[in-house]
Amino acid sequence: MAFWCFMLLCDLLIPLTMILAGAVMCRRSPRRINRFFGYRTRRSMQNPDTWRFAQAYYGRLCRKMGWPAAAVTGCAQLLFLHSSPDMLGAFSAAAVLVQSALLVLSIFFTEKALKKKFGDL
Repeated sequence: MAFWCFMLLCDLLIPLTMILAGAVMCRRSPRRINRFFGYRTRRSMQNPDTWRFAQAYYGRLCRKMGWPAAAVTGCAQLLFLHSSPDMLGAFSAAAVLVQSALLVLSIFFTEKALKKKFGDL
């Protein structure tokens, strides 16, 4: 049971980080373009308007994707409550891969929204 709890915590790290990062970026995103904190891509750092839009959009998107990811991961993990450690480990690896894909997709969607709103600058 202790291993299951540990794996649940590990599996929820990415969705909870997405939720927290989304909340921070929506409420306290950096006002000025910088290279240390925020959603930083070439397109988002072109001017202050693209910077503000990217921070807000990415923050909302991370929160929207993080909550369902956490819920699905937690519910799916319950199916492996009495499984072998090997089976639980395989599920956890698959969950982390899917969650990582969500992170990549959020970048893709944000870049697409930037391009749609601001065009090719």
